Amino acid sequence: MTVRYRLAGIQLVHREVQPVVELLTTRLGCTHVVGAAPLPAGDPVLANGTATIHLSANSGPGRIAALVIAADRFDAAAADLADSGVTATPRPDGTLSVVDPDGLVTVVRPDDGSSFGAREIGPHLHHVAITTDQLMRSSEFYERAFGLAVAYDYAGADEPAKLRFLADGQFVSGGHEFLLELMGPPFLDREAAAFDRWGGACFDHYCFTTGDPAELHAACLAAGCRSSEEPVFVEDFDLTLSYLFGPDDVEIELMDPPSADTIALPG
Repeated sequence: MTVRYRLAGIQLVHREVQPVVELLTTRLGCTHVVGAAPLPAGDPVLANGTATIHLSANSGPGRIAALVIAADRFDAAAADLADSGVTATPRPDGTLSVVDPDGLVTVVRPDDGSSFGAREIGPHLHHVAITTDQLMRSSEFYERAFGLAVAYDYAGADEPAKLRFLADGQFVSGGHEFLLELMGPPFLDREAAAFDRWGGACFDHYCFTTGDPAELHAACLAAGCRSSEEPVFVEDFDLTLSYLFGPDDVEIELMDPPSADTIALPG
């Protein structure tokens, strides 16, 4: 692998973009990016830490449309991916599209070296999650295609591995902290509902860490979100978690920041 890849953010599609921009900028710590490229003209781009959220309007259902990955040598990315057995298709906006075994899209864009910096005060955009009934197949694909590595595995009592975080080589807990989460069976009720809603594997939710998930949960409800799961302390993770439906019922997770030694690259 001759290209270095960085988990760089997500693309959201909504019927109306402005309510999403208001939620993300007034409640979830995001700021507008000026002059970000290459992006479709007029589409808002928001930054949070070192990650970006690209928004566009569409008459269809609101959804997380794609994972965004930045390549430091974008001109070599298509050939590099081909060497890994991965097809990258050029898009009209000058980026590349890669489709994983479940049919989910990753947009590969140039990494211009700019950094928006870690936010000392949350919320932090922490991860985007994929629900799939083929967790290990999905993990192998993202590891092979983009050089991601396992940063955390979880399996409940008498269960196979059902949750995995993948990180890029530039991951530093508390700094560049954006991750890809994979969730496999046995599905929790909330995961099963997403799997059924989208007819199979899907981008399930995106997540922010915050010092007080319950307080932020209440603030998002006041801003028009609906509660999916009220804040609850999960002993297995030693974290408080909650879930909300934002505009167009796209799901957002809030959670305590994991400890630095919980999610980390090996070595």
